[in-house]
Amino acid sequence: MAELDLSGFLKDDACFAEHAKKGKCAVLTVGYCIGHDNCAFYKTEEQVKTEQEKVFKRIASLPYDDQKYIAKYHYGGKMPWYVKG
Repeated sequence: MAELDLSGFLKDDACFAEHAKKGKCAVLTVGYCIGHDNCAFYKTEEQVKTEQEKVFKRIASLPYDDQKYIAKYHYGGKMPWYVKG
């Protein structure tokens, strides 16, 4: 008997944009998850966190005035990448 492949249903394999109970996509306008094998936007929560860290590191390397501009227009005036120290 062949073993069932449940990888698409495991929590570790869940897409960051999929609403767990509803199965709806928070990114696309299709209204439902089309499955991670068919979706170019599929990312795990871990991938999203890693990418966000890279983005914050890049923004933090910019001149302060550029950081303020990005914060104002994209982060509601907050600078979540700014680390005091």
